[in-house]
Amino acid sequence: MNPRVNSSVSSFSNTSVKRERDASLEEEVQLETNKVKIISPKALVDNQDHDEDVHEYGTRKKLRLSKEQSDVLEDSFKEHTTLNSKQKRDLASRLSLRPRQVEVCFQNRRARAKLKQRKVDFEILQKIKDLRF
Repeated sequence: MNPRVNSSVSSFSNTSVKRERDASLEEEVQLETNKVKIISPKALVDNQDHDEDVHEYGTRKKLRLSKEQSDVLEDSFKEHTTLNSKQKRDLASRLSLRPRQVEVCFQNRRARAKLKQRKVDFEILQKIKDLRF
């Protein structure tokens, strides 16, 4: 076997790979500079324009609830910590939100309640431990 043939072949393939890598990097840079707006498939199916909910670089903006919306969601949570689909839809239409937004609010609220309960339980256990020793 001739070592020159092997070295030329490997250098050719390395150059080819490098050109492909450079070309793909140029495409990525070009895509970033075009500021392509990403639209979810659900938005296409719903045929609704949610441009106000999306940053120019494609990520969703954080939902900011009004005081009234927050109060209604909190009152609803005190009644029921989980919602069925009809309750979720009704609450969403009442608050001018999407059902998914209501669902996420309830998920977050349940997570906060669970965390708070764990802290309370831990403090109780600490007091019991301190009393024993």
